[in-house]
Amino acid sequence: MKKTPIFSVLFGMCLFCLVSSAFPDDCNQMHEAYMDQKIACCQKKAETFMNSRSDNIRKYAEINQQKASYYASAKKSILEDLNARDCCLKPYQINVYLNKRFFAISESSPIADK
Repeated sequence: MKKTPIFSVLFGMCLFCLVSSAFPDDCNQMHEAYMDQKIACCQKKAETFMNSRSDNIRKYAEINQQKASYYASAKKSILEDLNARDCCLKPYQINVYLNKRFFAISESSPIADK
């Protein structure tokens, strides 16, 4: 039975990690694509639910409209924050970050009850 030197195993693992990791440009493009998708999704939800007979669903549509306009207006600063990190974020991590940021802003100016 031939034993593989530990150095060749470590070299292979390091090479695999380097190849499989995302490059910064890929992260920037992925973050920007996710932001565009998120803005479009919020706008679609707002359009879909705005004419509902339910007050709660209309409020949900209003929140999504506010999210879409906030994300579009703050897109540059949000992308700078996301791209300043050392690694690529997964979509759910970006979503958590966006929600925290939006609701931190909206707490200072809550949605008025109708």
